[in-house]
Amino acid sequence: MEETFTVTIHSCDNSTWQGIVVTPQGERSFRSELELILILSDSMQTKDHSDPG
Repeated sequence: MEETFTVTIHSCDNSTWQGIVVTPQGERSFRSELELILILSDSMQTKDHSDPG
């Protein structure tokens, strides 16, 4: 499976990234690298469950 995400980093405050990620489900903002990883993981799992093949 291949997935494309667009990540825009707006700032780096408190030694972590803040920005916006565009996934197939839409645009979401994130306040840390961990939150970014969770959004990407959730997007990939949602794709797995909706893909019958």
